[in-house]
Amino acid sequence: MMISPSFAILFAYPIVFVLHFIRRSKHPLFSKVFLISAYTALSIMLLFESVTIFLFKKPICAEVLDAILTTNTTETGEFINTYLSQLSLPLTVFFIALIFALLIQKGIQKYRVSCPIAFIFLIAMAPALESIAANVVQYKKIGKSKGFSVSTFITRLPAAVVALEKESDELAPFKVRSYPDTIQYISKEIQCSNIVVIIGESFSKYHSSLYSYPKVTNPKLGELSQSNLYVYNDVVTLFNYTVGVLKTIYGIISGDGSNKTPPPPFPSILRGAGYKTHLLDQKDYLTQKRYQVIWENMFDSKNETRFPDDMDLINTMDVSKAEPSLYVINLMGQHFAYVNRYPESFARFKKDDYPEVSNNQHAEIIAHYDNATLYNDFVIYSVIQKLLDKEAVVLYFSDHGEEVYDYRNFTGHGTGLLEKSVHSKYQIEIPFMIWVSDLYKENHPDKVEQIKNAVERPYNTGDLVHLIMDISGVKAEGYDPTKSVINDQFDSTHDRIVHRAINYDQRRRDSTR
Repeated sequence: MMISPSFAILFAYPIVFVLHFIRRSKHPLFSKVFLISAYTALSIMLLFESVTIFLFKKPICAEVLDAILTTNTTETGEFINTYLSQLSLPLTVFFIALIFALLIQKGIQKYRVSCPIAFIFLIAMAPALESIAANVVQYKKIGKSKGFSVSTFITRLPAAVVALEKESDELAPFKVRSYPDTIQYISKEIQCSNIVVIIGESFSKYHSSLYSYPKVTNPKLGELSQSNLYVYNDVVTLFNYTVGVLKTIYGIISGDGSNKTPPPPFPSILRGAGYKTHLLDQKDYLTQKRYQVIWENMFDSKNETRFPDDMDLINTMDVSKAEPSLYVINLMGQHFAYVNRYPESFARFKKDDYPEVSNNQHAEIIAHYDNATLYNDFVIYSVIQKLLDKEAVVLYFSDHGEEVYDYRNFTGHGTGLLEKSVHSKYQIEIPFMIWVSDLYKENHPDKVEQIKNAVERPYNTGDLVHLIMDISGVKAEGYDPTKSVINDQFDSTHDRIVHRAINYDQRRRDSTR
């Protein structure tokens, strides 16, 4: 555990000790207001970080704040409902720490504890000091945020806020790069009339029959994989939360952990070359005011309505346009709560289908997830059906994976990177596939052969822009053929860096030794 309950208790003690002396001031009302405010703020922050640590093994940091600020209210409600049963432990620790702090404060008042005695008591809590040291080391390894390496939740919060502000400042040059008129082109030769990029949500390849999962959760895509659908076997996401993934996909931040300026976002590149670009979005991420100009630069149209069902969104998709078109579709996919992600007609799997799972509640949740995966299969298939008679390429990948009680008592995402690679794979390794229409196959046989030959190559979705440029034929500044998985110059020796710090391929090699 990154931070033990003893750490929380230790930190609470000096706070109440200081507040005790403030309370003796000559202005009792001021002292009481300050005391109540300080207790309240401390309690909220302690509870918040207890939850993030117990559920996601992450303290307060820029990533956590960013995910919270960019999550819509519907997903927030579903998050609370999903994890409510898992919050008992952090809530217990929180209340124990709070009660302990109050007892210390009462003891100081009653027995008039002197500073030397209080200091001796503090030193006596040596085991908790070890917890602090372990926390500092761990945070330095994986929790650095723009140069801040701090060890208490009170100092981590302002560090995270400052880091987010710095990221906002970094949006300014991206806004310029996302404007089509500022893009420097190598080639504007359009080679594909319709390109569809489907970004799924929380799709675990370990629950997909396309990847040898024993239950048939992808029957329709399985049929297509016998002809025009190419399933890639070694693809990872660079973040295990959606906002980080979107920022790398669109080139807001570099995906490899470097400070290199990424190419312009692929919708802007194609838009400037003559494509009409359309966003069909179910998740409504990155909607803060500072992001609005980015969407306006990248897309000609963007839906304003959110639907309870992904198929309702797909039914609004108009592919009758004559001009070259790019469609980017953000699905709700298998996002928790899984039971809300499919209609009753797709409730094929029941808890009794999982006799190997001893916990009935877990078996039921796994069944819900597999049913959501089955429905997601139908949604993707329905998009493809719209394009059968057109020159078209459809790319599908999930933003990140998902744990569904695969090896521990946890379902969801946002944690796992501290585990060995054999465990973090459930959230980092993702399904990725490319479908081509018969007409595209006829017009571009060499390109289809490249797509077919690349299915075993190691790839990451942070390099998506280079792949899109290869498929579309449109090349712009920053294009790198060594990062396009289908290109003959693709560099398969390049290690993939997740969360801008962790060498995932090295971890995977180490785990097999």
